[in-house]
Amino acid sequence: MEATARPKRLALRCDPKDRGSRRERRAIAEHCEGRIPPEMMADLQLIASELVTNAYEHGARGVVTLDVTLDGDTATLTVTSTGNSSGIGHPSNWEFPETPTASGRGLALARAVSQTIELHTAVASFSPDWVAITAHIGSKESTPEPQCRNAAV
Repeated sequence: MEATARPKRLALRCDPKDRGSRRERRAIAEHCEGRIPPEMMADLQLIASELVTNAYEHGARGVVTLDVTLDGDTATLTVTSTGNSSGIGHPSNWEFPETPTASGRGLALARAVSQTIELHTAVASFSPDWVAITAHIGSKESTPEPQCRNAAV
């Protein structure tokens, strides 16, 4: 019997009761194990945890989804949520606070470990507003200078 290839893509509807993002981290581990270096998987788990937590803490009014796609030595992670995006700001402004605080580091952490990070937002009268943050991660050998992008749809 021939082995079936594992899919490149993981798509997950997040659970608002799981504020610690354990389910998302576990799903990433199962999807990526043996396919990417452990440090890259740890970066994906960190970014997913921060972005999913931020979505729920800062206004997600409905479904939050996590999408991870593997392609060779790179991975793309997107967290999409419905809600107001007015307080997010451009990714180039996602900096660590100057003084230690209990919160406010999630977007800066995601930016710091990503090769590129993109913010996509939409405000529409016919559907809920939505926000998607996409992080691209590569192996340490293939990582160019970090970049930030912002796109309003």
